[in-house]
Amino acid sequence: MWLSACKHRSEFSMTNNDRPQDIMLNGRFLTRPSTGVERVAHELWNSVTQRLEQKPGRLKGACSIAIPNAACGEPKTSSRILKGRTSGQFWEQVELPFQAKNALLLNLCNLAPVTVSNQLVMIHDAQVFLTPESYSLAFRNWYRWILPQLGHRAKYVATVSEYSRQQLESFGVVPKGKAMVIPNGGDHILRVKACDDILSKHKIQQNGYFLAIGSLSPHKNIRVLLEALALRKNKKHPLIVAGGGNNAVFQKHFTGAHKDAKFIGRVTDQELKALYQNAKALLFPSIFEGFGLPPIEAMYCGCPVVASNTAAIPETCGSAALYRDPRDGEAWSDALDQIAGNESIRERMSINGHLRCIEYTWEASADKIATAILPKCSH
Repeated sequence: MWLSACKHRSEFSMTNNDRPQDIMLNGRFLTRPSTGVERVAHELWNSVTQRLEQKPGRLKGACSIAIPNAACGEPKTSSRILKGRTSGQFWEQVELPFQAKNALLLNLCNLAPVTVSNQLVMIHDAQVFLTPESYSLAFRNWYRWILPQLGHRAKYVATVSEYSRQQLESFGVVPKGKAMVIPNGGDHILRVKACDDILSKHKIQQNGYFLAIGSLSPHKNIRVLLEALALRKNKKHPLIVAGGGNNAVFQKHFTGAHKDAKFIGRVTDQELKALYQNAKALLFPSIFEGFGLPPIEAMYCGCPVVASNTAAIPETCGSAALYRDPRDGEAWSDALDQIAGNESIRERMSINGHLRCIEYTWEASADKIATAILPKCSH
């Protein structure tokens, strides 16, 4: 999962004007826990550098990673590491442009230095425009200003779905037709060894629960699942919610949370894989997603998926998921009863999920980026 090697090849015989373009990664994400967009950055950089190295003679510049002073240690890589003297937005907006002066800068987590044009910026979604209530005033004002600046100035812009591309265009973040779609991969979950201890730790029965990946963010919409639990006929299987706060935090936020819902807090990748493998189904009721990675991870683990019929989720899951209106608790309760009482439906959904998820690999996504940037970094 961590950053892979990328050989440093200096070509001292060339002049600065003739020298092939270096590639530099904006490593600010290394100062944060590896969650959604941070995971994407790790996986894409690994795969991009691997793909470029498999094309000998085409990548003649150097691969390097620029990191702020606050980075938690240095990444495990043989790439050249450039550690800054500052941190945070000051590092990204002021110091990083000087570090990347002679390189094509890859920014894979939404933000980038606004003064740099020779860069690729991956803007994952238009959520700050669509669900502003999920963010503080300062955060949404900053994003609403800087994202359009980056979308118009950067040489390359990428996003994670056709839905996100259309939304970014509609809000004027990127010019029409500029952004390329680079979907997430999901095959990283195959490298993870499941840790079944999570089941005994929380007294969870194998194949005896529904799983949700949740947080307190309104757009994650955990509330509709609590409504569905109260309305369903078959009350045998509890809901296990992983991620976000612990049980006390969720119970305080969701007043009167249903007795059949258990909030187990953050889990490791190993624990999450075990939860996917042993669940009746993953419930994914988000009102908004720019891509929707958990359903693809679940499908890789053979877990059926019930998902919202909104945003990018149908684009991501195709015909492999069972869809419900994210604001209709009764419809979700019907889905719970349908899956709990019919094993053949689960088996069919698991097979369809496997056929769908194998379309999403980090190698395929890296190929798209490599194809776009090779003309800029090959001699």
